[in-house]
Amino acid sequence: MSVFMRGTTLKGLLKRSVAVSVSFFAIVVFSTSACENDVLDPDCTQDSPDITLNPDCPYANGRGPQVKEAACPPVTGEATGSADWVDVFSLMVAPDRGNCSSAACHGEEKSAALQIFLPGTDQEKFYETLINTKGTVGRPYVNQENPAESWIYCNMRGDPGGGFPMPKPSGLPNLDDAETVRNWLLAGAPGP
Repeated sequence: MSVFMRGTTLKGLLKRSVAVSVSFFAIVVFSTSACENDVLDPDCTQDSPDITLNPDCPYANGRGPQVKEAACPPVTGEATGSADWVDVFSLMVAPDRGNCSSAACHGEEKSAALQIFLPGTDQEKFYETLINTKGTVGRPYVNQENPAESWIYCNMRGDPGGGFPMPKPSGLPNLDDAETVRNWLLAGAPGP
């Protein structure tokens, strides 16, 4: 007992004990009362949140409150190089770059994340999916009518307005690749 108590008074131990008890109590009270959610909207469940059907849905793909972020700004300025669909497709399917078509992401039709299937062997289907997918921001991922309004650029850079950054966890590993996407958008986002 003397080894354990060396340099520590009984009064000091009691103070620490009380502080730990109060902290524990505060955590229990917060976790049981502040996190309750009584949302009964059928378009708003942890399994199927849809901000396009219910903008007040507090779920974000089952990961917490739905937050409306600032819109992705339009792509502006001059192109820093040339890029066509082949450049963008090659980037998005490359395992060390975009990797969108990996089995763990969007490459398997039956298990594609968010049911967004991006086949690495079918450029037409891949492009069609990009222009027809609205996702969490409620606008086309690639806006064929107005490419500058596409949110693919923000998404792949991990910028605000781009939804959940792709590829996970924070967007493209090399932001120079995002410039390829930007140049392609500035060229009108042509498909295959």
